[in-house]
Amino acid sequence: MNRLIVTLFLAMLFAAPARAGDVNAASCSQAAVQTAVNTAINGDRVLVPSCSPTTWTAQVVIPNTKGIALEGAGIGVTTIVDGISNASLIQLNIASGNSVSIVTGFTFDANSVSKSGTNGEIEVVGGGLNSFRIHHNRFANLRARGMVTTAGGLAVSGLIDHNTIEAPNNFSVQGITMFGA
Repeated sequence: MNRLIVTLFLAMLFAAPARAGDVNAASCSQAAVQTAVNTAINGDRVLVPSCSPTTWTAQVVIPNTKGIALEGAGIGVTTIVDGISNASLIQLNIASGNSVSIVTGFTFDANSVSKSGTNGEIEVVGGGLNSFRIHHNRFANLRARGMVTTAGGLAVSGLIDHNTIEAPNNFSVQGITMFGA
């Protein structure tokens, strides 16, 4: 019995801690980023490389079945240009029990696109406490909204910090919009 306890103790002592993996997007294209998101599992980081400004004409959707970190190579280094008027560039679906969902390291050039409805550059949908963080991004040329949270009556909390929000002088924009119901 003592031998079993010592063996279990040693196994726990030298066991490698579980850690999230990295999934590299093949490029900055919307299709490459969505493929990497689809491949990632809860807790992974999706790394988006540096690129010249790349226009997305379709949305990247992160499902509520996993919390992942979507990381660009840095502000001014990974630049995504908005080519969508009827949806947000990124829809970050969140749910309790997942890892924290993160979006960081991007410049989002809204390209002065006028969005329909309540869309923004990043839309957080769903509920969960301490479930998301959006940080160290630049939102440029906004004509509508930068970041939008839609809780649908659910309790939600997250952190939005260290973002730069820029809009042309002649537009009234909402950098951060929160909808509860």
